[in-house]
Amino acid sequence: MSGAREKKRAKKMRNQPASVTLPAEPGPFAGGGSRACPTPVSTFAQARAAEISAMLKAVSQKSSNSLVFQTLPRHMRRRAMSHNVKRLPRRLQEMARKEIYFSILSSKKQAEKAVHQKKEQSKTKCRKARRRHINLVAEFNHRQRKNIWLETHIWHAKRFHMVKKWGYCLGNSPTEKSYRACYRAMTKQCLLQDLSYYCCLELKGKENELLKQLARICSIDTVSSFLGLTFQEASCLSGRFEGSLNLYRADRYPEDMLGPVTFIWKPRDGSENRQLWIWVHPALKQVVFPI
Repeated sequence: MSGAREKKRAKKMRNQPASVTLPAEPGPFAGGGSRACPTPVSTFAQARAAEISAMLKAVSQKSSNSLVFQTLPRHMRRRAMSHNVKRLPRRLQEMARKEIYFSILSSKKQAEKAVHQKKEQSKTKCRKARRRHINLVAEFNHRQRKNIWLETHIWHAKRFHMVKKWGYCLGNSPTEKSYRACYRAMTKQCLLQDLSYYCCLELKGKENELLKQLARICSIDTVSSFLGLTFQEASCLSGRFEGSLNLYRADRYPEDMLGPVTFIWKPRDGSENRQLWIWVHPALKQVVFPI
């Protein structure tokens, strides 16, 4: 064999498995012997079975969460590969079909699950009710530790600018820009105002003694009507009507006026003791109590 042919054969056999040495059959020689022979295909495949199975497993399984067409190099990607299987190479088309099938199946399951959850939520309370605090009384009591809320606080908080005064949270001005509707209702119909933040003082005792002490802090002139009533006004003393007057510091009339108050007597029940309720503005509370 010429040298060129030997080089060509050596180049072809470079990547082929090397020959193995097998025990030779007993021959005519006393010590026996060995001979070199090519490896059978079955023996070679059996020796490489584990490696071949590992390679097939690695090729068939995806190494990441990406889709089949995303595993291709960028220069091999084409438009519509995500939904058109024929755009992919033939070796990847079967895997792409399986991916599309499972994606459609999972989307149907998710849609059915969403519909089922929506039906369950429709049976439960609305979103506004779900967002409310579990114990509203405890939550509201926690919020009004420093400033007390009125019974109509929530209604006013939605329609008024709230201010914190005299230890209360009060509605100061409406959020609406128009005042004609309020003025029309006040002049032609009626106007309601929550005055529950006023302080109520209760006085008990004999009628003569109460009138004697209360005369020191109110007007003593009953002739002029513009000066206001007194606690001993006949229509109010019976308990049928509510009265209003201006308070003054003790024995300082007509100077040092404190402010207006409203009062009502409890109707007589035949005993000497009477009850009187006086409603004072919270700004006058600290001034009236020392009196």
